[in-house]
Amino acid sequence: MRVSLHLLLPVVFLLPKGLAAQQPSAPAPLDSGAVVRFRETSGDRIAGTLLTPITPEATSFRFCPYPGSPCPAGSDRISERLTREISQLQVRSGTELVPGILVGAPTGVLFGFWGIQLDESFSETSLSTSQKVGVIAVSTLVWTGLGALVGWGIDKWKPWP
Repeated sequence: MRVSLHLLLPVVFLLPKGLAAQQPSAPAPLDSGAVVRFRETSGDRIAGTLLTPITPEATSFRFCPYPGSPCPAGSDRISERLTREISQLQVRSGTELVPGILVGAPTGVLFGFWGIQLDESFSETSLSTSQKVGVIAVSTLVWTGLGALVGWGIDKWKPWP
């Protein structure tokens, strides 16, 4: 089987262009206002709100400690770090609200059934079906709310390339 030259030349010239497209692109810069968590080469873990953007070319960046109130201009709480002193960088990407709800709801159901058993063990009369449903519903709502509050207070982080 012979391959003609006019079929082979386009492949030879287009192959490097196609391979170059497979290279990873440069990471997008992190703009000021982003909440980041980073590990210094010394091992310390620090979180802060960026006051200056972090780009691949940046040699340093400024931040205000997180959580905390915003830093006014010229505040002594503003810190600066060299990018070469950072071994790991993560960006805040929301909260753990949904996992908190997913833990709170079944916990509420279990506590509702436990409450019904506890009531029936101490009471001479049994709860009606609608009362049992009400106990389980209230318990589920309360525990789901508590799970949501806990999850809402826990930050979710993702690595920044």
